[in-house]
Amino acid sequence: MEEHCVYILLASHNGSRYIKEQLDSVLHQSYEHIRLVIGDDLSRDGTREILADYQKRYSAKIRLSLRNRAFGVKENFMGLLEEVKAEAAYIMFCDQDDVWHKDKVKKSMERLELLEAEHGKNTPILLHTDLLVCDRHLRVLQPSMAKAQHFAEIKTFGGLLAENKVTGNTVLLNGALAKLALRYGVKETAEHIFMHDWYLALLASYCGILDYLDEPLVRYRQHESNVLGAQRKGWRRMIGTGHLQRAKENYRLMYRQAAFLLRFAEEFAEGEPDKTACLRAFAQMSGKSRWKKIQNCIRFGIYKAKPVGSLMQMLRM
Repeated sequence: MEEHCVYILLASHNGSRYIKEQLDSVLHQSYEHIRLVIGDDLSRDGTREILADYQKRYSAKIRLSLRNRAFGVKENFMGLLEEVKAEAAYIMFCDQDDVWHKDKVKKSMERLELLEAEHGKNTPILLHTDLLVCDRHLRVLQPSMAKAQHFAEIKTFGGLLAENKVTGNTVLLNGALAKLALRYGVKETAEHIFMHDWYLALLASYCGILDYLDEPLVRYRQHESNVLGAQRKGWRRMIGTGHLQRAKENYRLMYRQAAFLLRFAEEFAEGEPDKTACLRAFAQMSGKSRWKKIQNCIRFGIYKAKPVGSLMQMLRM
């Protein structure tokens, strides 16, 4: 294990349009001690040829895995995490279509090393940062995604259960969190979590340290092929039949994610009894009456960042 090496995990799928810019921004970081580990999810648009070319040119820094089936984003990222957890002391996640600030790794590592000095290397830690929201040409649409989405108002564990404020392409986690996150294996974990970044944020908040660096270090590209994005949602879309159905499915997945996190309660509940009670209440909401759900949300502070979001939550749960 290289003590100060950062393993950057990139999950790709049909990303040929933008992936060269992302690869260049990662490979030319001011922080020299990096390894780029790429899992390609059955791309058929020329992405694999681009990745093979970069691996040939940067063979000392790039490890490439070509998947023979479509895993999906959660299993791809968690599979990459499993691949490196035994050797990696520090890990970042990378999307295929963004561009990183040249000091992203350096500034994140400086902060995380301070956290480890304070809390110890055996403490699970996740650090995340802000982003610049950009259009497909990387023109800035919002100088701060955190401010635009009101993420600073998500201050409690209950708030984080209701709404994710951690974007995967900004995170840096230590080896202690990586090993803990995969205690139940890749496939089972991927099946039970909503998304890898949300799960890791909740796990860090519950079992260790979740910290934030208030600086945008990623140009977060928004385009028609984003799996998830930062687009604003209008009222018509929010109350449409299709959106309501998706919302109900999302809450089902959120309850399942909370139930999965309860598996860690036996080990960590003693130190965080309030968080455990909140987690258990949320995990058990499925099947309860709407009034009981609202009562639990009020009791444990399970609110979204914006009041209108919390109101819609009460109507959809």
